[in-house]
Amino acid sequence: MPQEPTTNGRLRVALRRGGHFQAELATSVRPLPMAATRPNQVKGRSCVDVISGSSLRAGTIAVAFVVLLAALASECAASESAPVQQRPVAAINAVCACPEPSDTEPMPGVVWQGTPSSVPDLSGIAHLLAPVLWFSSDEPLILRNGAPVPQAHPSDVPSESAVVYYQVADVVLRGDEPYHGQGEQGAQFFDKVAQLRIKYFFYYDEDFGLKPHRHDLEVVVMRVHLEKTGDGCRRVRVDRIEGLAHGLDWYSNILRIERDVVLPITILVEEGKHASVPDRNGDGVYTPGYDANVRINDAWGLRDVLGSSVLMGSRYQSSMSKPRNEAFRLYPPENLELCGRQRSRSTTNLPQLGRYELRPASNVPGGMPPAPEAARLYEMMRFHQFGPEWPLQQHSSSQAQALSDPENIYRFVSGFNLRWDTNRIGGTLQGPGLDLREVWVVPRALLMEGWGVEALVTPSASRWVDWYASGGYERGITRNPDRREGEPLHFNGFASELGLKFRLTLPGRARWAALGYRFSGLRIGIRTSGFTQIREPRFVIEIGAGAF
Repeated sequence: MPQEPTTNGRLRVALRRGGHFQAELATSVRPLPMAATRPNQVKGRSCVDVISGSSLRAGTIAVAFVVLLAALASECAASESAPVQQRPVAAINAVCACPEPSDTEPMPGVVWQGTPSSVPDLSGIAHLLAPVLWFSSDEPLILRNGAPVPQAHPSDVPSESAVVYYQVADVVLRGDEPYHGQGEQGAQFFDKVAQLRIKYFFYYDEDFGLKPHRHDLEVVVMRVHLEKTGDGCRRVRVDRIEGLAHGLDWYSNILRIERDVVLPITILVEEGKHASVPDRNGDGVYTPGYDANVRINDAWGLRDVLGSSVLMGSRYQSSMSKPRNEAFRLYPPENLELCGRQRSRSTTNLPQLGRYELRPASNVPGGMPPAPEAARLYEMMRFHQFGPEWPLQQHSSSQAQALSDPENIYRFVSGFNLRWDTNRIGGTLQGPGLDLREVWVVPRALLMEGWGVEALVTPSASRWVDWYASGGYERGITRNPDRREGEPLHFNGFASELGLKFRLTLPGRARWAALGYRFSGLRIGIRTSGFTQIREPRFVIEIGAGAF
């Protein structure tokens, strides 16, 4: 082994084994700072090989040589028994800690972040995202007998506390290998799944108010991303929360997550009817455009007046909602430490409805439930795909997931209509609507004796009545008598139309009468030809199926 001369009387020993090791030994045999100067592990050969292959030139003190070998052997033994760490555990945990909530936070909606060895399993993710439920102080089910709500499903084991169910609807795979179910948890789950949708189910044994009925199964859907960061951390992030309302997706209250969302998310429960509404900042007040910021004019909102069998118009108004009382909050099973902006801890000390029990819906027995009017409840279970009868859907990409939605065809072709215009009958075909928040813009084709293409503008796709306006190019549709020729000539050019659209929802099997669309409707309007000069005003009528 090479030896370098020293000017201070010390002996420098260099041991090389796939790297450099240097130890300085004074003739007085001072202790060696081995741990501070030598790597923890030597690649290639074992530490025993290093010791046996080491040699010192003549002139080295025998006692010093023995001490050196003993210290080296002790250090090697320790390094071979301990795992390699690139950096201290505390440093890793610090890097993977929750990002500080701020206006510059790049990824809003992060609920958990940590190391690969600490990732939550599917049940843990469901508990992280479990919402707070906030009921009206006049909720009939609470006032009736004080029993906890929501209740256990009739097919499930009864509970003395409130019960909420969760179920994974579908996943987007990270690679080609499929997810095999509950047996793959933690790191395996993260390695295979990049995105998932979790449904939270709330069962109520009765629905009150307008069109009351037994059994009510309501749903909140959350879209969750499982992410691997560039520094080796793992992250759980939610970017969309959808509160379903009365079984119609056009009415859904959809919140696209922003930086100021308060976690865990609060869900406002409609009085008597139990529709679910995200409450972005947990203030107990529904604010259109803030708590529901997707399809704003179509969002159902929070209409507590329906519990009194009163519907005050098709557009949401703030007078439809009642103020919420802190005592009617229902909390998730645990106070988990979440990332992001969290609700003040002082609120959990206020009088409240307690905590609910979170159960997997897949553990509820399938089939017809043992309850009066069970067919109604079973139809709700089928519609929302609740329980073990509905296998997990796996997709190769987000695009494949979106295309798998059976409702897509009804959005791409948003309507078919039979049209009457100046004693002539034809039809119209509508394309997908473009949501501009305040209005929808919809392409439309007129197919009659002639033809036309135009853009239709309307505030809503789902309200029972709303105005619309359209304008575009038509050819060969409108006739203008010309006495000089004796033959009618057609107006070819700009045409416009203004009117009202009336909609009727079609539930269940009645949808087949409207080619599978959830709406059937009637459109009544006035149409004119010409741009700078209005000519040939006439009355037009459409009847058909679809939104807009």
